[in-house]
Amino acid sequence: MFKSKLFLAFALAGALVIGGCNENTTDPIADKPNAPTAIMAQSASETSVRIKWTAPTTTFDNFNVKVMDGATQVGTTATVPKATTTYTATGLTAGKVYTFEVMSVAGTEMSSSVSIKWSPAHRATSLRLYSGTNNTQGSGLNIFGTAGPSNKKVAEGAMWDLCFDDEGGTFVGSPGVSKYVKEKIVCGESMYVFAKAEDQEARLISMGRLYTGISSLDEIYETQDLSVLANSTDKFEEKLVDLNTVAD
Repeated sequence: MFKSKLFLAFALAGALVIGGCNENTTDPIADKPNAPTAIMAQSASETSVRIKWTAPTTTFDNFNVKVMDGATQVGTTATVPKATTTYTATGLTAGKVYTFEVMSVAGTEMSSSVSIKWSPAHRATSLRLYSGTNNTQGSGLNIFGTAGPSNKKVAEGAMWDLCFDDEGGTFVGSPGVSKYVKEKIVCGESMYVFAKAEDQEARLISMGRLYTGISSLDEIYETQDLSVLANSTDKFEEKLVDLNTVAD
């Protein structure tokens, strides 16, 4: 009887040792992190685009950012620290539309991406417009000139993309609806000409959004794709902005 009990004790001990050897040593799989949200973009320069986004509230390690030219990735995937929610892509081509994708990363797991399409563009930092009664300075801006934005006089009205209209008020906006133009019938058709320069046709230029309460272009980000904004009829139209009604 004693030998049987002793043998049983050894058998149980062996089973415990064997069981311990079969312990699971595989690392747990990290949960897939939540994706970033609210991605926005701005044209930082002719060759760069700045994006920003909102980080997820769940656990993650960092962000990955990809820049896509159609189906082709531009450069390598950038790693952005988790405390940073902005990224500037450089070395881009002016006027070309790129897709910017941001993903959260947790260990080897990656979230779905949030993306926006945007394009690099020239930024004018200081532009001035003068009264139409000023004979030496310009009341209009040629924004899309090959040498960059420049100030143009009334006699150069056909080159205006934006004008300052101070006849009967204080306005900035599209030359085609300003006080500088008047309707003229030519060969039975209506056309608009510059009232102060009869030989100059007014350009019909649409304006986009009006931003107030900002001190720098760096504060302006767009939340919609460039393609959406370009085709949005409710945001782009000929208009004059009355500066006396614009809040600071």
